[in-house]
Amino acid sequence: MEKHEIETDQKRLSRSETQSGVAMSGIGAILFGCPFFMLGVWINFVPYISPEKVRVPFWIIHCAGATFFMAGLFLILQGVRGVIKQKWHKRMTEEFPNSKWKSDYAWKENGFRVNGYRKPFRKFVILIGLLIFLGPFNVLFIDMDNLIAFPTFIIGVFDVVIILLFYKMLYALMQAMKYGISEFRFSSFPYYLGEKLEGRFVQKKVIATAKKIDVSLRCVKELYQNTGSGSNKSTTVVCYQTYQEKVTYIEGQDFNKYDDSLRIQFDLPSIGKSTNLISSPPMYWEVEVRAEVKGVDYDVLFLVPVYTKA
Repeated sequence: MEKHEIETDQKRLSRSETQSGVAMSGIGAILFGCPFFMLGVWINFVPYISPEKVRVPFWIIHCAGATFFMAGLFLILQGVRGVIKQKWHKRMTEEFPNSKWKSDYAWKENGFRVNGYRKPFRKFVILIGLLIFLGPFNVLFIDMDNLIAFPTFIIGVFDVVIILLFYKMLYALMQAMKYGISEFRFSSFPYYLGEKLEGRFVQKKVIATAKKIDVSLRCVKELYQNTGSGSNKSTTVVCYQTYQEKVTYIEGQDFNKYDDSLRIQFDLPSIGKSTNLISSPPMYWEVEVRAEVKGVDYDVLFLVPVYTKA
């Protein structure tokens, strides 16, 4: 087993999927999403517009309505999810006042499972939303006699993003079809700072084909970051790594291709942040497993329950 240097400096992570989803939750997300949702419904279902009074095809109008509808629905569902989580958190805190992990996240005490099809499905939903939003702009600008350079360039950039997202979706789908469900089984529950984190990585197809497996223990802090000002101000979710330890397991030395699982062990730092998934934005610990194998490479993230002892 080859140990890598421990990183304790704060470092920004480049990732598209976060635990927060968007930079708002609860009642605020519901109130913010309602106008978009109602506008989308109004555009698509309420008024009757005579075809002689519009200069664009009706399908473009419906695409615009669908964009508002889906954006509003997403925010409303995000808000409802946040409200339900906070009510659950309050009830569990009253029932288990000395067990923070019981009111922080719906952990399964035997381990954490990841369904490989979740990632391509999320990318597919985003891709459909972008296609509905950008489709009308592409059609309108292609039909123009004199193309305007800057808007055409911007739309072209977004079209490239769609192509890249489509590629990532297909790659994630191939990963899901090849590997299916992955699991990290906890040896104890929960884990405490200053003690050991031990568990077993269960994914027979990876263990049977990989020459080496890289495993990283990481503490992640999400933040809501504001950019721009005035009417151009926007808020996004960014992830920062505050701690990382990486270990490489070698085939033939630490595991062999006939093993059912791989034993993983880390020494947790005595000084660090406790998992706080219920907060907005959250703080959490994760175990990342990566392996280069023939064909489609493997990577997965497992949330792990790391807390401070009371």
